[in-house]
Amino acid sequence: MKIINWCKENYLLTALIVFSFAIRLLRLDFQSPWADELFTLTNSHSNKSLGDIFAALKGDVHPPLYYYLVHFFMSVFGNTAYAARFVSVLFGVGGLVALYYLAKELFNKNVALLAVLLISINHFHIYYSQEARMYSMMFFSTTLSFLYLIRFVRIPTLKNALFFALTGVLLINTHFYSLFALCAQYTILLYFVIKPYNTTGKKMFLYSLMAGIITLVSFIPSLVIFLGTSGRNSFWITAPVWGVYTAMFEELLGSEIAVAVAVIATLYFLFRLFKEDDTPQYKIDPVTDRPVFAFHVLFIWIFVTIFFPYALSYIHLPMIVSRYFINILPPIFILIAAGMSLIKNNTVKATLLSVFMLYTLNDLVFVKKYYHNVSKTQYREASNYVKENRKNNEKIYSTFGIFFSYFLTPEDNNEVTGSSLNQIADRIMSNAEKPQSFWYIDIPLSNTANPTSEQTQKVLDSLFVVDKNAELFDAFAKHYHTKADYKPSGDFARFKPYKDRNGSDVNFSYEFVNDLGDAFEVVGWAYFNEQSAEHTKITVVLINGEEEIVLAPESVDRPDVTSYFKSQFDINNSGFKKQISKNSLKPGTYKLALYVADPVTKKDAFVISDKVITKQ
Repeated sequence: MKIINWCKENYLLTALIVFSFAIRLLRLDFQSPWADELFTLTNSHSNKSLGDIFAALKGDVHPPLYYYLVHFFMSVFGNTAYAARFVSVLFGVGGLVALYYLAKELFNKNVALLAVLLISINHFHIYYSQEARMYSMMFFSTTLSFLYLIRFVRIPTLKNALFFALTGVLLINTHFYSLFALCAQYTILLYFVIKPYNTTGKKMFLYSLMAGIITLVSFIPSLVIFLGTSGRNSFWITAPVWGVYTAMFEELLGSEIAVAVAVIATLYFLFRLFKEDDTPQYKIDPVTDRPVFAFHVLFIWIFVTIFFPYALSYIHLPMIVSRYFINILPPIFILIAAGMSLIKNNTVKATLLSVFMLYTLNDLVFVKKYYHNVSKTQYREASNYVKENRKNNEKIYSTFGIFFSYFLTPEDNNEVTGSSLNQIADRIMSNAEKPQSFWYIDIPLSNTANPTSEQTQKVLDSLFVVDKNAELFDAFAKHYHTKADYKPSGDFARFKPYKDRNGSDVNFSYEFVNDLGDAFEVVGWAYFNEQSAEHTKITVVLINGEEEIVLAPESVDRPDVTSYFKSQFDINNSGFKKQISKNSLKPGTYKLALYVADPVTKKDAFVISDKVITKQ
């Protein structure tokens, strides 16, 4: 009953919460979990003990609290990416509620509602509210902790000091970057120890000391992880460059126009603040001097949180990554909302608000196409492609098996063996391994770090045919079929004498014909009308007079073909790609043809394109 009454009294906030919850749940499982999320899923699994989780995190850079919470949640709701991401949704929406009360405490209800409205459609906040990582929890814990800091400063009682301490425990055990936010909080408290409000300096000091001790004691278990992190002398993060924060603020807010409006609103807030009467003896009254008090809290919050990482990036190790700064979104959006609320001309206010929201939505829906564009490494889709097409217990190799193994497990008879193509070729050349058909699944980064050598490529080309190939976002899966037992389909002699189109009705295209110097590369697609391309087999044929050369191309997954032709059938399996070595060709001009067959529907076609390749 209390909840119903609260919803009625706060109907605008309730509507914003419901809306925010809905757009953070929307297509929650659309993206494949990427590497960091797979780390969460693997180490928070319900079959792990709390000790197992803590031990696994000793080589990580994050406290264990988030992983424990996800562990308990997945123990109840299942070990799925959806369940883990749902935890982030809850923290994301909970953070908006905390933001409302924080802004209301600093200013008023109108500023609070406006701040929640603006951030409800913020791409950055939505993104990390849908990721199985601790960043939405970081937003929530920081906002909640600052809320209780303000309540403690205004009413410095033991009860409020304890509440502040407990939220500090949550804050510091969410992410190590929260230490900077904690420093900002105790900078503010130091001022009120020197210039106390509604109490004595001694009592404020003792309450603050007690809160600090409780917070730091709770952090002792995480010190093992933290000290291991602080002892590193190298890291994957690159050194900051000039303008790093300018680019980051654009990423946080979504567009240059949104940043411009945010700057205008903040500057107007500061302009109005500068007109405030001076505070005697530099003493701030957090109740009567609300704008001045709010400015100092928000400014110190932002400044300390971005200054120390910047300085440490040069003194110790680079540590500036935009997602680590999600906890400065609350003060940024409160300042924007406060500035807009101070504008007396309603037309100007409505214009600025509309422009900000329009460009924020444009960034979310049309620029980033957030709910439709794939932006995370497709470990899941590449793994599923292997599972759907793998036969005869063929081996699966990868250099990133640590991540693919979440989807390809020994329990399902899909064990991934850690090995590069270079290592596979070396074993074959040394007779340590016989050539057998296999799957290779990986991400492009692995080939950058460990490029396939020329010798390896020669071995693979001489012994194998890549007859299946899924090139996905930042991931791929290839099937290497031994040439000794590979038979390309090609019973098309019955169509002689050839016409340009022979047999069943087929759509096709040789999209690209590229001369690579020592080879030709051909890329295209082909599919039969009014049916799925799931079982379609494509063979590349070169015609030079009476000579016909039959080649097995790589099968390429082409969802773009399905979407482009708006097909009601799945024609993703319509793509092909083939590199043709010039050494394998006699001098002359070859017409490019295709033989397309579907053993299920018994359709086949032989088509000759208008494209040719010429070997001098």
